[in-house]
Order: sequence, then C-alpha cells, then structure tokens
Amino acid sequence: MKASVKPKPAFQIATLLAGVVLLLIVFVSAGYFFTLGEIGATKPPIVAELERQEALWRASEPTYYGYTVDRECYCAADYREPYTVTIDGGLRSFGYSRGLQAANPGAPQTPPEPVTIDDLFQLLHNAATQADTLSVSYDSEFGYPETIRIDWQEALADEEQYFTIRDFRRLP
Repeated sequence: MKASVKPKPAFQIATLLAGVVLLLIVFVSAGYFFTLGEIGATKPPIVAELERQEALWRASEPTYYGYTVDRECYCAADYREPYTVTIDGGLRSFGYSRGLQAANPGAPQTPPEPVTIDDLFQLLHNAATQADTLSVSYDSEFGYPETIRIDWQEALADEEQYFTIRDFRRLP
C-alpha cells in the first residue's frame, strides 16, 4: 500500500495566490480588451468641433439676446418664413420678421416649430451621427451655429434642412 503525501500548507497558499493572481490578470485583460475601442477611439472631427463650439456658447451666452432664423426645407411656406427669436433671461419669444400677417391675414402669428440655438445644438448632435451629410459654420465670438446644412437619407424620403442664424445681437 502506498502512502499518500499531503502537500505542505505553504504550497497550498502559494497555489491559491497564484490562481488568484492568474484570474485577476485574465479579468483585467478581458476588461482592457472590451474597452479598448472606447479608450483608444477618437471623436470624428465634426463631433469634436461641435463640442468645442457648444462649450464656447455655454461659456459666452448672453442673458438677453436676439437673432433671426432663416430656414429652408421641403416644407410649408410657414416653415420657410424668416422669424426672430428673443431670449430675455429664461423667457423665449418667437415672431415673424416681416409683416406676414399684413401680407396674409390668415397666416399664423408665430412660426411653427421654432428653434433656439440650444435646439440647433441638439439637432447637430443627432445629425453628426445619423445624417448623410452635415456642414456647419460657427460664430467665432460666441460659438453658436451660423449656418447648418443637413441631408438626411431616410428609408422613404430624402430630407434636407438648412438653417441660418443672422443678425445676432445682445439686448440691453
């Protein structure tokens, strides 16, 4: 009959520690492998520029200001009529630039789906990842988007949107 030899306690502890270290290395390596795309990824230039300009806007946005929005799209005339946006502290107001009411008494008083600069930044974030074509220019002082051209290729329709922010001014 053979006698069995029991391993010494020091050997058992060393084996246990080696196993724990090996598992730790495997988990850390797997975590690095699965996040490598995120860690090593760089943002597309249009997204990096968008974030830079939005940060400039957030830092320099006046409390009281106004501007005019020109919008082009394949949509009703009410959408394409220039309108003004006024930001008075937290209050927003919208109105047509020209006397649309005088020319057409049945026309609405306010533009349908008016956009603010914050709305345009949100639109740009969506377009940066989903639109087929996006071009944008920014104001050098405040960082707001001055011109936006977006071409969305959707399953059933080709939609294009153009926005121009002009006559930006601080209000007293």
